[in-house]
Amino acid sequence: MKKLLTVFILAAAVMAFVFVGCAKEGEKITGGVPESFDGMVTLVLDSPATEGADVYFQVPYGDFGEQSTALELLQKLADDGKIFFEGEDSTYGFFLNAVGYVDGEERITLVHNGENYDPFISIYTSVEKDFGGLPMQYGDVTLETSAVGIGSMSLADGAVIFLTEASV
Repeated sequence: MKKLLTVFILAAAVMAFVFVGCAKEGEKITGGVPESFDGMVTLVLDSPATEGADVYFQVPYGDFGEQSTALELLQKLADDGKIFFEGEDSTYGFFLNAVGYVDGEERITLVHNGENYDPFISIYTSVEKDFGGLPMQYGDVTLETSAVGIGSMSLADGAVIFLTEASV
């Protein structure tokens, strides 16, 4: 049983690497960037169909504790009526299926998983301990794909969590 679980986890890790390999590696996003990240945690939603980042939200880092996660950031913004997200709990943590923002009464989806996960949600972070490779620039901040899921991603003062779509 332990051997089967190890094989399954290894296969999942290989598939994650294959999926992430088609993300925004090396890209520099210059539009839709806040003037400062100091004292804040920033969530960026980016549709690859548009130039620059589509929308970002900043929350004071002081609203979170040392063990807070990126999923808690999403939940806070959803509770404040600024974004919405869809997903489900799985054996490996929370699996994100769609994220968008709220404009008045309208819900605008910017990133989502497609049929057979093409496209799929690609998650980047500026928190080094969660780096998983494939760097890109968001303004002057270096981001990398996250090596952990949204429910395990760390928050820090000045952290940027960047969600976009990528294709296989």
